[in-house]
Amino acid sequence: MPFETYEDTRRYAKLIGTVTADKSMPPSFAVPEVGRVVNDPSLTLEQITSFKAWANAQAPAGNLKDAPSPGAQSSRWTIGEPSFILKLVAPPQTKALPPSQYVYEIVPTGLAANRWIQAAEIRLSVPTNLTHAVLFIRPSKSKWFRKAPVRKLFTSASRHGSPGSHLDLLLVYGPGSASAEWPTGMAKFIPKGADLVLQMEYTADRSNGPDQIDVGFLFSKQPPLQRILTLEIANHDFVIPANATEFRVEASRILPMPVVLLSCFPVMHQHGTRFEYDIIKQGETADAGLQLRIETLLRVRYDLRWQVNYQFIEPQLLNAGTKLQAVAWYDNSKNNPRNPNANTSVRSGESPSDEVMASVFKLSAIAVA
Repeated sequence: MPFETYEDTRRYAKLIGTVTADKSMPPSFAVPEVGRVVNDPSLTLEQITSFKAWANAQAPAGNLKDAPSPGAQSSRWTIGEPSFILKLVAPPQTKALPPSQYVYEIVPTGLAANRWIQAAEIRLSVPTNLTHAVLFIRPSKSKWFRKAPVRKLFTSASRHGSPGSHLDLLLVYGPGSASAEWPTGMAKFIPKGADLVLQMEYTADRSNGPDQIDVGFLFSKQPPLQRILTLEIANHDFVIPANATEFRVEASRILPMPVVLLSCFPVMHQHGTRFEYDIIKQGETADAGLQLRIETLLRVRYDLRWQVNYQFIEPQLLNAGTKLQAVAWYDNSKNNPRNPNANTSVRSGESPSDEVMASVFKLSAIAVA
């Protein structure tokens, strides 16, 4: 349902009053008892009361002079006018794309010098075509996809390879999240001669024509004090049994250096239901033995239609040697309305019809390029 004009919106006034009152919209996926995040869209009591009063009053219009012009917001970059815009040379012809496969394009940045990035944004000409996109930074010495074509679309099935731990991740795009911005004093590093590798997953309905994808960058005016790093924790080897309702998958990594944890972005497919983030610490017991202590940072309810990067209100300082754990739960039963077949097991894999267990963490550390 479009909410771009008053006439679009007033038809749903009664529904808006109901779903805001029962707090089902806008959805807040972070469990409030565990962890506090900046981007919690929950409405205040005053806002909920205003919606209810507006609906009960037959949805009166506001002052038409205050109305924005149609489409004005979609024509702007949310990060401001970019310092540098990189256009994908091969706009995807969405009708011709193979089903249930990730599609890639490698685009050289052409940067002749190392650059610090203050913000980045993906802008789509047809946003309804794309389910998600991941933008990797591939250094010039990386062997990942070295035999793949440049500036042409290809699929993961035709060009196997692993990104490896040496790659950095610049941006994750999902419905409701198209940009990444970092505070003053923090920036992302792109080495000279690097390529960008864009991984795309398209919707089942791809009848809206080709999709021109642009990536905009804001360069930092000076070297930052802290470098933004991206850490992925993932489990690539699991099978969800048929009819399983609470299938648990976990993954963890030990931090090699002290960092500040800024945000986390869970990645699952249609069977995912919830995610938890923990710190595993070792402590001594009274008899001088070792005991593992689990500190839960955040719990979230997962919905593939709403892909959220959770930004902590209070960034977490984590020492070198800290074990960071991610835990995911899946529902492969008939109780899951998005499950295509509850009687079939589901494997982890790259295909959108497979399942994924991954989380992307944004960290900051002392800036060393």
